[in-house]
Amino acid sequence: MAYFSLLFFIIGGFFRRILGKQLIIKGIKISRFYKLVVLVLLCLSMYYIKGIFPKTLMTWLCMLWAIGWYVRYWDHTHGDYWILDSESPDEGRSWWVDKVLQLFFGKGKYYNFNGNFVGLTLGYLAPALLGSFSMSSHWFWLAGFTTPLGYLFCESCLKFTKRETEYAEILNGSVSFLLFFLTI
Repeated sequence: MAYFSLLFFIIGGFFRRILGKQLIIKGIKISRFYKLVVLVLLCLSMYYIKGIFPKTLMTWLCMLWAIGWYVRYWDHTHGDYWILDSESPDEGRSWWVDKVLQLFFGKGKYYNFNGNFVGLTLGYLAPALLGSFSMSSHWFWLAGFTTPLGYLFCESCLKFTKRETEYAEILNGSVSFLLFFLTI
């Protein structure tokens, strides 16, 4: 199982980087929809490899619930929260995250590190937590914290490379794939 954990750790880094950028193969732009189909197939392969592929209706529903929230985990729109040190207003793509931030910080007062970090955490924590309900080990909710911490780590340590976002995507993809594989 350790080799498969390492395999999905590596695949996760590559996959998240591909998901985060425009992909063109032989002049054809590959839409995000097809990338998410690949994500679902990767998740199904995780269940198969672990030997827990569903056999009953209830286990199928649990698997579909977990995979659905994992797809949402990577497909939600987090606006500009990922630029943690930004103080410029974001585009407010996630209405419920903006409402929570307004409640905590006040209207327009969350355009700073704290607001961006909390906004990023909320955006990833909600699908991770909801997905973890149907997993055999319910610890996948930790992924809701690993992604914002990954952005923080890469922005802090790699600030001068101008590629900190790319590295954060690779790190976050690797860690979340590993967590998903270990907790299903």
